[in-house]
Amino acid sequence: MKNPRASLIQYQRSKYLTRNPISRRLMQGFFASLASCIRLVQRERAVRTVVEFGCGEGVSTDELRAALPDATVIGFDIHAPSVAIAAQFCAGATFIAGDVTRAPLHDASADLVVMLEVLEHLPDPAAALREAGRVTRGWCVFSVPHEPIWRILNMARGAYWRDWGNTPGHVNHWSRRAWVALLQQHFQVAHLTTPQPWLLAVCRTK
Repeated sequence: MKNPRASLIQYQRSKYLTRNPISRRLMQGFFASLASCIRLVQRERAVRTVVEFGCGEGVSTDELRAALPDATVIGFDIHAPSVAIAAQFCAGATFIAGDVTRAPLHDASADLVVMLEVLEHLPDPAAALREAGRVTRGWCVFSVPHEPIWRILNMARGAYWRDWGNTPGHVNHWSRRAWVALLQQHFQVAHLTTPQPWLLAVCRTK
């Protein structure tokens, strides 16, 4: 039987490191929007420590390190082999193993918490949002797939037809309205942008 976590890692690598020109352009748009969100936070607060919840193999962590060259960058993920790869992939950041619903970090230990493409995989996304609120000193950036656009685009490119375009491992699905409603239960939503096919939000603690 195929290991579902191994499938997820393969998917993450194909998403971030794809050679497909359309997919690469979408990822470039996503990371450009992420950089804009970080600049927005920096206008409100000096970011000296940034933590990425669910860093995977460190591709997005490397983008954070580039956007915040003077900050301490920490990434953690529950899958130890991914953490080991991240440590090799992204020089200058610190990586540790840990669960995003029980973060291995002290209260208010980060100026900024970032969680990208994680919440859609979690049985209890609210628990991870609460942990992000506990660890941050005020600011967070979150992203999730924008549904149903995400699944429509998957099917348009001939992917995951048997699952109606749903990417393996996605157990939660949010429209823009539903996504904002979830975030507002835990944070103030300061900025929302839609680098398709994603939803990207800048939040601050209440």
